[in-house]
Amino acid sequence: TDEEGNTLSYDPIYSVYDDGDAITEIEKLGDNIVGLLGVLIPITLLVCIVLISAVVRMGIFDKREEIALMRLIGTTHKYISTQFVFEGLLIGLLSSAGAIIAVRLMYNAVITKIAEGIKLFSPLDFSQFARGLSIICRIFGIMSGVAGSLIATTRYIRRD
Repeated sequence: TDEEGNTLSYDPIYSVYDDGDAITEIEKLGDNIVGLLGVLIPITLLVCIVLISAVVRMGIFDKREEIALMRLIGTTHKYISTQFVFEGLLIGLLSSAGAIIAVRLMYNAVITKIAEGIKLFSPLDFSQFARGLSIICRIFGIMSGVAGSLIATTRYIRRD
């Protein structure tokens, strides 16, 4: 109102209209991403297990003579298998470290491109989720390393 009590009216610079569809679309997108991850994560874990199993199997075939010699002197199946399980565990942990490094290197570039396209987007700093990512990657590395090497040792080291 002005000094005389009249209501003043101004032309808006721009108008904002939101009928709730934007939030609904964002929620749908989030649900789709979670659904996609629910499919991709088990597939990725399975692929890691198969690859680690193949690497450990090649190690077993490469060391056939040493394994035969160890069996001749009375070494147990469990002792021999433990060496290869440890090897698979190390492969899994090294792979998880590589994944963490790759995510770290790509994060800033990707998040910068997203922030340029979406003006109201405020990205998280990598340090805010690095610890959780590190724990998850290590767990997946340990799981895939141990599972892959157990598969290889049970299939390719004779129990005699």
